[in-house]
Amino acid sequence: MIENDFIRVELDRSFTIHDKRNGVAWKMADTAEQLDIAKLTIDVKAAVQGHVPCAFTWEAANETDTLRILLKSEDGKEMGVCHCGVELVDDAVRFTIIDYKGEYTNLGFPPPLEQDALLLPMQNGTILRAPRERYIKCFHNIGLSMRWFGGLKGDHAYLAIFETPWNATLWSSGEKLEATPTWELSRDEWSYPRTVTYRFMRGGFPEVCARYRTWAEGEGLVKTLRDKAADNPMVEKMAGLRMIKIRLLDHQCEEYMKNLPEWSVPGGHKVWSTFDDALKMANDIKALGVKNAAVVLTGWTIRGYDNLHPDILPPCEEIGGSDGLHRLIKESPFPVGLHDNYTDIYADAPSFPKGIRIMADGSRSGGNIWDGGQAYNVCLKAGLEYCKRNMKDIMEFEPKLMFIDVLGAGAPQECFDPEHPIDNKEDVEYRGRLFQHLMDQGQIVGAEVGQDWAVKHVHYCEGIMGESYIPFHEDRFREFVPLWNLVFHDCVVAYWYQMRTYAQDYIYYRVKPECFQDWREKMLWDLVFGNPSNWTFKGEFPDMGQRMKDTLILEESHEKIAFEQMTNHEVLSGDGRLRRSTFTDGTQITVNFNEEPADVDGKTIAEMGYDITRP
Repeated sequence: MIENDFIRVELDRSFTIHDKRNGVAWKMADTAEQLDIAKLTIDVKAAVQGHVPCAFTWEAANETDTLRILLKSEDGKEMGVCHCGVELVDDAVRFTIIDYKGEYTNLGFPPPLEQDALLLPMQNGTILRAPRERYIKCFHNIGLSMRWFGGLKGDHAYLAIFETPWNATLWSSGEKLEATPTWELSRDEWSYPRTVTYRFMRGGFPEVCARYRTWAEGEGLVKTLRDKAADNPMVEKMAGLRMIKIRLLDHQCEEYMKNLPEWSVPGGHKVWSTFDDALKMANDIKALGVKNAAVVLTGWTIRGYDNLHPDILPPCEEIGGSDGLHRLIKESPFPVGLHDNYTDIYADAPSFPKGIRIMADGSRSGGNIWDGGQAYNVCLKAGLEYCKRNMKDIMEFEPKLMFIDVLGAGAPQECFDPEHPIDNKEDVEYRGRLFQHLMDQGQIVGAEVGQDWAVKHVHYCEGIMGESYIPFHEDRFREFVPLWNLVFHDCVVAYWYQMRTYAQDYIYYRVKPECFQDWREKMLWDLVFGNPSNWTFKGEFPDMGQRMKDTLILEESHEKIAFEQMTNHEVLSGDGRLRRSTFTDGTQITVNFNEEPADVDGKTIAEMGYDITRP
């Protein structure tokens, strides 16, 4: 047993953590799941393969002032041994795994806590109330956007922070509502201690997020939009900024069209809009009464969207070339930005294979087959140099925004090339340097999805709205909560994915009609999460004029609260369809997702309606 004024930890068959201040005990399971990644399968229609629940025995390891933990499977097979330190720091318990050797390369430890609900910051966030099979990496577009997870039990909560997140994952077998911290090797070695710290408190998910914000500030992860505006006055325009993405040119290889026929274009080549068309569209949108917007161009490069990276210049002649891009940026009523990518390199790019990421076995790190064909992964050391090279020419067009694909979404990856070796931690550091280089060029910088390490280096995140594992027709009201916005609302602006914007009911939902989401519902989510709107167009925007006008409230609302923290988010009904958010300036936004009016604190909120109360 160890104890201080806040916490007492007892270890018998497992750990029991007593939150003395709040009078609640948190018990850890007496087994910890071990994963065989090579055999891991997750299928709701079949048994999950590749995970083994292991009981553990322990003894004091005095020579290292740690516990020696021996893991055994149910049939008595020894699965691994680790040395683990347990330390109390005020109201927190810190577990540090010094070393590990075992049957599998991954170590699952410490065992999961028992809880009523699991908090997972995947994209914006979710509350998981029933078991589901999940294998979740930190810093991945279907993983954790922040380096923590948490749990609720009655009116008490815990926050578990991965203080060494670079090779951290989280596993839940789907058999119980629990999550096990799971640690991967770094460059095929257990090369550094792994630490996870559990903090205990009274409250719910807003209190958990507030505690993480305090921790993140202490770690230097936080830079607010106000602070960013001091560096770049254009950031002031982020308040209420409607983000409009326009696809110009698609050029698709045969294999891409074969693999994704629903996204293919006739003949594999289609001009959706020229630079002049995009200029007309921007003027038409302004004529609708939109005052504050930005236009981001995709498919503007030499051969169109997702082609020839990193050798993207000059702008495609077929859609207007350099003169057309100059004219659009100069004459647009809104600032114009460009889409780019520095994590993919294509096999037919002139720079290939310079800077490609090399695997441990010496092979090239292959990516997916996209529009332009086979892509490979770029080592971020080289990615930064490609970015610096390209920006010298891109800046001649004087764009005001740069949206960088993948970089804020993809998992960190190692490189074993002896000329530019890199581990996960260094990979993330170079991603930050790349974003920061763009900020230093005076750009408004956008990232795909978004991760907490990027908050200092970007202004907005496209795709952080949403939760990867919840289809829109399933449980979204009950489970979707703004964990990200409760932590970082005043630091970055949150938008939906480009395939799930306000305009996508006529594109994306034709492909996946089961995931249809009424745009009015989307607007209420943005209102109560404190966001503006974003739109993606291919060609002229059909029937969007009235919808553009009807969503002006998002510009007006966000303009007032863009630089404010979200201090609370309340789920006011059991089904999650009545909600209210509060911000540091005192603004309260209440929304009603029901198709009939609802009374909230003496006010009647119209069906699919809202109430905004300002101090």
